Parts: sequence; structure tokens; C-alpha cells
Amino acid sequence: MKHSSALVSVDSQSKAKDSGFDTALLHSGGGIISECSWANFICIAENGTLLTNSSDSLPGITLKLLGDLQHVHNDPPLLSTVLSGRFKGALISQATSGIVPVTQIGDWEIPDEGVQNARKIASMFEKAIIDKQLPHTFLVA
Repeated sequence: MKHSSALVSVDSQSKAKDSGFDTALLHSGGGIISECSWANFICIAENGTLLTNSSDSLPGITLKLLGDLQHVHNDPPLLSTVLSGRFKGALISQATSGIVPVTQIGDWEIPDEGVQNARKIASMFEKAIIDKQLPHTFLVA
């Protein structure tokens, strides 16, 4: 869920960059992943469903378009699930960069199969944008 204060995002992004990462994964004390510093975090569950902590009252454009392609469930992924590797891949989504596969979280590199799963979804998303002739500035890895 996006919040109105950018202080947490700015601070976490700065710390992530200083540590050699692209973004920070924000989570609650209870281990629920809320988002990345400036993007949505999407976990590909073992059954293929995309899990994210999106707000039904203010859905992002990218998540809405992604939901047209693949089932997106507003069921926040748990940090313990992600860190234990019990998922099939991960993505981040942002209006300016589209859907980008996650390749590493902390010191843990996501296995090739998980990265490939994420790339397939990112490719489907990019193709849908082109097919629908929607204006975009998405860059997909």
C-alpha cells in the first residue's frame, strides 16, 4: 500500500543503494511485505497466482493491466515465504519501468527458474501493452 509520507521511501532507497542494491523491500514488524521503496513487490506463488499488497481502493495502473493477464491476488506476501524460497519468482512493478524481474533479495540469489518465470510474465505484460497500443515508457529487463 502506498503511503503519503515519502520519508520512508527516500531513506530506504538511499540505504539500499549504499549497500549495492536497486531498491529496498519494505515490510512490517510482523513480516508482511508492503512494497519496495518506489515500486510494488509481486511474489509469484507456487500455484502461479501473483501476490501483492495492493490497495483495492487505489489500484496502480501497472497492476491493473497485469491483472488482465494473470490472476493478481491482494494477499500480501510474507517475508518468511520469500526468504525461504517457497515461491516461483518475484517482480517489481512501477509506472516508469513496467514489470521487472527480481534476481536477488539480500544475499540470496533467486534461482534461474524463478527469474525465468518472472521474465515470462514481464514479456506477456510488454506484449499486451504493444498489442493494446497503450502509451507507455516501460523498460523491461
